[in-house]
Amino acid sequence: MTHIRVKDSIRRLHEDYVKRGEEDGKLIRLDRNENAFGHSKNVERALRHTSGALSSYPELYADSLLHKLADIHRISEQNIVAGNGSFELITAISQSYLNPEDEVIIPTPTFDWYKTASLLAHGHIIEVPVENHRISPDKILQAVTAKTKIIWLCNPNNPTGTVLSEVELHRFLEKLSPEILLVLDEAYIDFIRETEPVNSIHIVRTHPNVILLRTFSKVYGLASLRIGYAIGNAAVIEGIRNFKTPVSVNYLAIEAAVASLDDEAFRRSVVRQTAKQLDYLYKEFNQLGLSYIRSNTNFLTVCVGRDSDYVVNELKKRKILVRGGKDFGYPEWLRITVGKEEENQLVVTYLKGILS
Repeated sequence: MTHIRVKDSIRRLHEDYVKRGEEDGKLIRLDRNENAFGHSKNVERALRHTSGALSSYPELYADSLLHKLADIHRISEQNIVAGNGSFELITAISQSYLNPEDEVIIPTPTFDWYKTASLLAHGHIIEVPVENHRISPDKILQAVTAKTKIIWLCNPNNPTGTVLSEVELHRFLEKLSPEILLVLDEAYIDFIRETEPVNSIHIVRTHPNVILLRTFSKVYGLASLRIGYAIGNAAVIEGIRNFKTPVSVNYLAIEAAVASLDDEAFRRSVVRQTAKQLDYLYKEFNQLGLSYIRSNTNFLTVCVGRDSDYVVNELKKRKILVRGGKDFGYPEWLRITVGKEEENQLVVTYLKGILS
């Protein structure tokens, strides 16, 4: 028995990142919100010519990617920092901007790494429950105190799939102190269709206390390469760039991300196919009499009316992985990643049998 223990701030935290069980044979993986439609063919072409550069370190700040993003978003490269996926950027923001006992406001349920990263930086967590599956800006404002330092908003939210509109965000920011950092995690922004698209780049230009997080894991299908980026005020971004892990974005990820950005047709195709398959699931779940939350993401959260662990395990027996809702306080719900047509049809067929 060892007497060495993790620090007090995270001792009671339990991260249950379930191993998928690759040894069980071919699985339909609808549990981690990956892109079922793959990645752009541009990526494969770009990576064919990279082997000669693998013995050298990549660009220190992923400059070629920053240059591309700055051109697309019409901002300065000084307003962008690339990272080893959103996990690293969330951790870096917490490490750079949280002092011990600073308060952090997190809606619940939401992406759980906000809490982990904040606790690692010794922040004090204030959780604000969602209302009717939606983040409540008013409730968050009510939770603000003189100690509040960071507010984490996943928009669209994971696992509920709901979104705050641009109007709601502007109203929220008008009432929020400019000394409080608002982090808008926009991993699923490409899939928004229940409201007008959110022009969050404009929000950053007008509010220096806002950071946007974007990822190449979802609509671009580069989850295994671990690459994302943050956009914000140049001085705020510098505070992240200076203290995050050096040279954390690998060369293959940079090349793949740049190539992905050159294929707008692929991005639109993923969005279109995802919307079509969501509509299919809506129709089928309506016929089954199942409640669900209309989604602005590439996943759908649905109430199955019984213990979600049972349904998760029954689907796993049939080689389909989905996420049970107990971990985020929805014990009778499933979060199902939108798959290909044939995969979604199997989910519906099996659910009919399991729930009958």
